[in-house]
Amino acid sequence: MDEPAMKQLIANEVQNAVQSSHNFMFSRIDTLMNNKIVSFESSMKESQKQLSDSQIAKIEELTTDNYEFGRKSNKKQHKINIKIIKKMKEAQSHLQDNPMQNEQINSGTKGISEVDPTDNNFAQLESSKRQEHSPKVKKDIIDSADIVMLYEKYTNSENIGVIRDLVMIC
Repeated sequence: MDEPAMKQLIANEVQNAVQSSHNFMFSRIDTLMNNKIVSFESSMKESQKQLSDSQIAKIEELTTDNYEFGRKSNKKQHKINIKIIKKMKEAQSHLQDNPMQNEQINSGTKGISEVDPTDNNFAQLESSKRQEHSPKVKKDIIDSADIVMLYEKYTNSENIGVIRDLVMIC
């Protein structure tokens, strides 16, 4: 073989080696870019779901807050219950989106679901925590004969408090 043919053969081999190297590098870059795009799409989908769930919870809060109550305490309790439910829904959506299987998280979600404020058991639990009140003692009814007897008993008293009480009774 002559020298120009040899140079041409070497140049073709080098060009083929460079071309295959470039093709391999481009395929690796393409794979890397596709993986990054898929990862970005999944993270965007996750954040959009979380945002959507929190917005749905806020919309539900706005639409369910139209109750009228006779007592102010009932209205306050209802607002507290709505806030608790909203926070529970937001926490539940965040826990469902992040698949962390931690023992504490699982026990916490179980505890939250056990104490649901919309359930009657929650009211029974809260009422059982209250202390028993002593029974009310009814006062005796005083008639006019009792007033006359008190007047006669304390007429000569020099205690200003007793005299004031007698004046207020009579």
